[in-house]
Amino acid sequence: MTIPENIYLQENESKTYNFKVSTDESLALCSIAGHVLKNDDNLIAISGATVSLLNSVTRETVASTVSAKDGEYVFYDVKEGTYIVVANKIGYKSSADSYVSAINNSIINLDIKL
Repeated sequence: MTIPENIYLQENESKTYNFKVSTDESLALCSIAGHVLKNDDNLIAISGATVSLLNSVTRETVASTVSAKDGEYVFYDVKEGTYIVVANKIGYKSSADSYVSAINNSIINLDIKL
């Protein structure tokens, strides 16, 4: 029996279909996001900072982005694993290494201070 792509029901009508759902673990990805902030009591957003996602073992760059006007940065579709997130911008001291563990289907919030 083939299950139709679209199923439409009339009022008070029901239909039953049996099907199996399988998951592909390679599609279960993570996001890492946060803000780049000035390292003081005011927590002022820093735009234009380069934020890098590094492999925690090799320190090779996996991805990089630039913080937005409000200091926000986001890494989408990060595979499960352990990473280092660092940020830098001319005129500011580079951030300390921040280690994060990406777990499938999670969203990690990490603010970085320069």
